[in-house]
Amino acid sequence: MDDLSTILNMSKVGCIMNGVKCNHLMYGDDLVLLAPSARALQTLLKTCDLFAVDNDITYNTVKTVCMYILPNM
Repeated sequence: MDDLSTILNMSKVGCIMNGVKCNHLMYGDDLVLLAPSARALQTLLKTCDLFAVDNDITYNTVKTVCMYILPNM
């Protein structure tokens, strides 16, 4: 999973928080993707999918959740 983290860190996609780009959080085998748009999220998901194929990984879709948070206006 460290390799996936490195690949995600190299992507141009992510949310800017306090001047730092962040697009994922990992703890053990759990992963949270952070994206500023649906298109950006799709890019991150594609990256994870390609990594899974290359490394014979299966993601648990039963535990998968998508959350959308609107910005304060």
